[in-house]
Amino acid sequence: MKIDVLYTSNQIFKKIREVIGKPDSGGRRVVLVAYLGVDAETYLTYPKGLEIICNPQPGATDPEVIRKLKKRGAKVRFSDRLHMKVYWSETRGCIITSANASANALGKGDLKEAGIYLPPGEVDIDRLINYADPEDITDKKMDKLDRETNLFDAKQPSKTPKGKDKDFLSWYNYPHKMVWKLGWWGGNAEAAKSTKEECKKGYGRSEPVDWNNFPKGVIKKGEWILNFEINEENEKIGKEEWMFADIVLPVHPDDKKAFEKDYPYQAAQAQPSRSYPKPPFKCNSPDFRKAFREAIKQFGIAKIKRIESFKPPKGLLFKIAENMERVR
Repeated sequence: MKIDVLYTSNQIFKKIREVIGKPDSGGRRVVLVAYLGVDAETYLTYPKGLEIICNPQPGATDPEVIRKLKKRGAKVRFSDRLHMKVYWSETRGCIITSANASANALGKGDLKEAGIYLPPGEVDIDRLINYADPEDITDKKMDKLDRETNLFDAKQPSKTPKGKDKDFLSWYNYPHKMVWKLGWWGGNAEAAKSTKEECKKGYGRSEPVDWNNFPKGVIKKGEWILNFEINEENEKIGKEEWMFADIVLPVHPDDKKAFEKDYPYQAAQAQPSRSYPKPPFKCNSPDFRKAFREAIKQFGIAKIKRIESFKPPKGLLFKIAENMERVR
């Protein structure tokens, strides 16, 4: 058996391209890797049919890259606490290394990585998979990773969100779409005293940039909320704007200008939008605004107000998508 030692990140990168690059006909390919960085597609260049097992660690494994890889035909599963880095091909051999599928390890991050290459037939990949004990990805697990990643990124002041803003249809056609909530308003409720106190304590600001009131339990920290106004007099829809929920607190009934009996919790965005990761899609384009407003009216404003979860129902999302296709 011939073992090749890979002494540098560049050697590892080239060998990964060789081993799990363009697949052979019928040849199985598997990657067990702790983290998938935002640039993982650069290193996993032929994802169709590729089996990927990764650790859903916020700040390390990027949820957007998981969606991209799955959309391109990869089978991705999660394994908590996975730390191994194995790139295996049934016909081309196996790399066991310290390098994750990320730019930090294999590209511009210039980390000092090493590894070994073993020829085909030397590594029992199913034994490693059984040891990793992976689980299928569900919407619930992706929602958790999204929220925790959003909160992690929001705490990195020097971190600039990467990539272009997606439009609604790109979000709509993704597997395991990022969850967001609807936040309608029609009055002038003030930021709650509890919200202002938390804003000052945690962010050094006298009051939040934006806020909205909700029933208990419907909004979680790290979620995006699409706030919009419903004019009660003419039921006109407008002023769509994303809000990131990094504060979620109860409003005391004595806080008269902020408390609403049916909506006793307040979610708030403490800082300007540039301080946060990218929202699920851009909401300020004329096409989306028109499609969204028409969809709300088609679905029915009264029905919107009865949505207990504040999560946009499938029927509404379908109408928005249908309207977007029409206005383009």
